[in-house]
Parts: sequence; C-alpha cells; structure tokens
Amino acid sequence: MKILGLDLSLNSPGYAVVEVKNGKVKLLESGIVKANPKHNLNQKLKRITSHLLRVYWDHEIDVVVRENSFVKFNKATKALERVVGAVYVSFGVEIEEIAPQKIKKLMNANSKETVESSVRKFLNLAEDFTFESNDASDAGAVALAFAIENELIGGMEK
Repeated sequence: MKILGLDLSLNSPGYAVVEVKNGKVKLLESGIVKANPKHNLNQKLKRITSHLLRVYWDHEIDVVVRENSFVKFNKATKALERVVGAVYVSFGVEIEEIAPQKIKKLMNANSKETVESSVRKFLNLAEDFTFESNDASDAGAVALAFAIENELIGGMEK
C-alpha cells in the first residue's frame, strides 16, 4: 500500500509517500511545494495541486491522508481552508484525516520538535538523509501514523 501524507499550508505544504509492504515501511519521496510569494492565491493553489497530483499519479497512491489541524488565527485558517478545498477537488478521492495529537501519540513524539527524529528512526533513514523542511517530515509522520492506526505496521516502542 502506498500512502501520501500531507501537511497542508499555503506557502510550503509538505508531502511524503510511504510504502507499506509485508509490514515493512519505506519512504519513496518527500518534499515541499515552494510557493512564490509574488504569486496570487490562485497561482499558489494551482502550483500546489499540480505538484501534489504529479506525486499522486507517479506513485499510484492508494490512500491520501492529511493532518487535520486547526489554526487559531482567522486569516491563516481561511488560507488553509482554501488549500484543503483545492486539494480535495483536484484529487477527486476521499482524503483521510488524522489529528495532530494522535500523530504525536502514535509516533511516540511528545513535542513537534521530536516528530522528525521519530520519523527518521521509524523509517530507518541514513544518517546523511535530511528532510527538505519540518513540513516534509511532518507529512511523513502523518503517513506513518495512518499506517500504525490502521494496523498496517506496528507502533514505536517507548
């Protein structure tokens, strides 16, 4: 099964493709979609959706899952809602959601700062591997948490 994990935002949404095969997990691709600050909202949304659709089709994704987050600032919430809406419409598939608190719990991470190290350990990444940003590693955590929650793979030991 191939899972596309998403950490959506307007300026640098993160994504990670994780493959689960026979109880083993492997990172196939991760990154962010960099937005041009000079672009208007529609241009940013087109860039985000076209990039994520390319990832979706290139990897023949089985499940798309996103972090279901709440932003406390009205302007940021409106921007995030637009990104989420554009992604939902573009993909034309059901997108699963998982809460940030559940992701941390399933990844055995007690803070946002420890999420990346948990993802690195879980995926057994090489010492020199670096995520493009926290958004990309967070997307990896989203995909992994979904796999753990749905018992596709075992959880991390404390």
